[in-house]
Amino acid sequence: MVSFQKTNKFYRRRTSGKYLVDVHELNQMFMKGQKAYEQADNYRRERIRKILNGQVLPTIATGPSVILHLIPYSFQTNTLLDLRSVNQDVWHRLKPPFFSGGDHRYHYDGYMILDGAFHGEVNGYGMIQRNGGYEMFTANISYPYRVHENLSINVFDVSLMSESIEV
Repeated sequence: MVSFQKTNKFYRRRTSGKYLVDVHELNQMFMKGQKAYEQADNYRRERIRKILNGQVLPTIATGPSVILHLIPYSFQTNTLLDLRSVNQDVWHRLKPPFFSGGDHRYHYDGYMILDGAFHGEVNGYGMIQRNGGYEMFTANISYPYRVHENLSINVFDVSLMSESIEV
């Protein structure tokens, strides 16, 4: 049992002041964090399944790839953003790593910048989702580095991890 200053009571605030929580509400308070984690994990797993099955984009590159999800805590409220009101300067910050040019468009799930869309197969994309999250997919996880005239190796650019996205 947890106690502080010889008491083990839990209080909660509301506009009319504080009140003592009952056992049921106390349980809900502790379980809320676990529920949020489970919802975010289920959402992430479903998005990955859709990406790999070609349900997000049918022309997505296959093979080794990186998928990044930034999921805001507010996604639980089912609030959808009006992406038309987002400052247009934000769109260029959506680019996936090693972006070589492509297209941008509104999508059912949000607004995305596509890498390689002009060439048929999409190598990557960055998307602000209508639920406030950010999703990035890239199949361009390495680039060839010539070590010797007869030897090239693929190198992953670690500096990508230090880039930040500000919305």
